[in-house]
Amino acid sequence: MLYYFAVFGTGFIMRSIGALFFGWLGDRWGRRNTFMIPIILMALASLFMGLLPTYQEVGVLAPALLVTLRLLQGFSLGGEWGGGITMVAELAPRERRGFFVGIVQMAQSGLLTTGLLTLFSSTMTKQAFTTYGWRILFILGVIIALIGFYIRVRLTETPAFDEVRRQKRTLKVPIAPLVTKGHYILMLLMALFLAGVPLSYTYIVYGATYLTQYVHFPYSQATFITFIASAFYLILTLPFAYLTDIVGRKPIVFAGLIGEAILVIPFYFFIVRYPIF
Repeated sequence: MLYYFAVFGTGFIMRSIGALFFGWLGDRWGRRNTFMIPIILMALASLFMGLLPTYQEVGVLAPALLVTLRLLQGFSLGGEWGGGITMVAELAPRERRGFFVGIVQMAQSGLLTTGLLTLFSSTMTKQAFTTYGWRILFILGVIIALIGFYIRVRLTETPAFDEVRRQKRTLKVPIAPLVTKGHYILMLLMALFLAGVPLSYTYIVYGATYLTQYVHFPYSQATFITFIASAFYLILTLPFAYLTDIVGRKPIVFAGLIGEAILVIPFYFFIVRYPIF
């Protein structure tokens, strides 16, 4: 189980590196041009994951390739997420910026992923799913990536970047002002968002893992529970995003973090004592 989560966690290390790299590239090469690279890398990583040889076929090379592809996924997702948020924030009307960024955030719900997992795991035998069913899911991701690439090719550059490029205000080391000019509030906000990530994945990832590995729920039931949670995430994201345009960003961010920190206690209590819930 620890090896499983270690492989999963490697992507998050590269996600930070990818965010910095593609963020820097986006400031120099343009939002639109940079935004097309991560989705190509993601598509390739997903395709090769679906086609990976098994341990019985190539031995230790199989998990090594898996970790490598996971690193590539994380690297590309860092640019993917940051690039998407940046483009939407710069193109959205100022008075509705929170609402439009919320639409992007809805993709984090994982509704499509958990829905497909539930469908496949409930309609296929366990042997079939572990043999080739999971591979189909990764290959399907390539189709979604190609659609996304087609949409991005048709995008125009953001006016904000055009203005920066026209005035030649691009920094060679954009991260330097965080330290040299004392942007402590920005660093504090970064820390707050980082604090919320482990809590979110506690619910999304560890919850389903605990139900299958320790409570011995059927995998299809565990993924269905995650699917329901993802649906609530999807439904509630946009109203709260809209609310940030009315009452401000800070109250909503703090309320969300406090809510996660409080709810994690009853979450563990219920899945341990009353796993049926």
